[in-house]
Amino acid sequence: MADNVDEELAELPETPLPKLQLFILVLMRITEPIAFTCIFPFINDQCASVLPHVPRAQIGFYSGLIESCFAISQVFVVLLWGRASDYYGRKPILLIGLAGVALSMNAFGLSRTFHGMVLSRCIAGLSNGNIGVLKAILAEITDKTNQTSAFALIPLAYAIGGILGPAIGGTLSDPLGVVNSDSTLPKNDRRFLARYPFFLPCVVASMFNIFAILLGACFLPETLPRHERKVRRQQQTSASQDGSAIEAGDSLEAAALAEVSERRAAPLLTLITKQVFSVISSQMLLNLLNVSYAALLPLFCYTHVTDGGIGFKRTDIGSIMGANGVLSIFMQLLLLPWLMKRVGGPLHLFRIVVPFFALVFLCFPFAQQQAAWGFTPGVWAALGLMVVLKTVANTSLVCVTLLVNNNAPSRAALGTVNGLSSMCGSAARAMGPASATSLFAYSAAHGLRWLVWIAGSTLALTAWALTFRIRPAAPAL
Repeated sequence: MADNVDEELAELPETPLPKLQLFILVLMRITEPIAFTCIFPFINDQCASVLPHVPRAQIGFYSGLIESCFAISQVFVVLLWGRASDYYGRKPILLIGLAGVALSMNAFGLSRTFHGMVLSRCIAGLSNGNIGVLKAILAEITDKTNQTSAFALIPLAYAIGGILGPAIGGTLSDPLGVVNSDSTLPKNDRRFLARYPFFLPCVVASMFNIFAILLGACFLPETLPRHERKVRRQQQTSASQDGSAIEAGDSLEAAALAEVSERRAAPLLTLITKQVFSVISSQMLLNLLNVSYAALLPLFCYTHVTDGGIGFKRTDIGSIMGANGVLSIFMQLLLLPWLMKRVGGPLHLFRIVVPFFALVFLCFPFAQQQAAWGFTPGVWAALGLMVVLKTVANTSLVCVTLLVNNNAPSRAALGTVNGLSSMCGSAARAMGPASATSLFAYSAAHGLRWLVWIAGSTLALTAWALTFRIRPAAPAL
């Protein structure tokens, strides 16, 4: 059955993609990783500056907690935002999320207390349910012939944001050089950027959101079928006033749209089929692995060699994360569509690339061992291999996104199903940073430096085993 579906897709000509809509959606998607990753190069310094009495070896716990705040808050609202988009439209939900993140980023840069940092990240999470809604829009403006090309843009956009975010955070934080080597702030300097040395990267990151809001408000059309039905009703009313009769075909189409609206109101539990549960559970583990890597990499680079890290500077951290993003762009833009067709669809490729996450986590201890020996080329070689392996593993995120949409009970429920997917992903992102960085600190404190990396590899192999519970499915109708 799956082979017949793949053969049919290969024979059909690819429908042209709506370029303007895709550009706006990609820009909107870029804003989230920029806001998420731009704090990584300086988060440990900022935490140390507001928590001067906490030992540097324990800063990772607090930075991981802040990184988790966004996702923890998002868990409680992302499904509601997805559900709301099924009723009130995709566009307003996207714009609300962008505005909330922009405001919270500025608040984060102005925070001089740990509680202020936590609160601003929580506000960002509560106001942002964009990714599920964005995926629903992509599913609504594409078909089975161009779906792979369109959805490959989601991780591509994340990769671009993953380059820009660390670059902004690494180069623009502390522009006046007022943060001391022990991460304390000056007390008597009245210059604005001296009092708020981490504000500049935050406000620059928020400008991407503002630009996306302006473009979306002006040029992004509403894709929700219910809004199309309103327009059609208005057209029919105008036609009736002009004395023209409504064709039978129009009546049938209006009835079909009414049926879609009724299916959208289906109870949530009826949408969670066995297949949807299998795909979303696999996606949740992948999100946990991905965010754990994102939290561990800057902490690993920041931590001194004697404490289990490699002792890099903020600029080095930004360079490594930027290189990861550049390779991801190459993979998503040039190789992924070809690989998808070559191996026979998203499910087959998904099963091939998930195990690469296990190899990624094993590169960390090898890099640390090279640093302990003082062999810098060996450190960079291990990190380079890790970045390449992570780039390959990242293709699994595109595959599982396609599988979520393909296994949805209907296209009318895409907003809710993607909202559920995003909620589970947010739960994983909530657990990932705090648990990963805490395990790293525990491993370093108790002389068990391989523990955190073995745990990551074991989790990756578990995620790979779960992929065999998923069965092939055609796109939802």
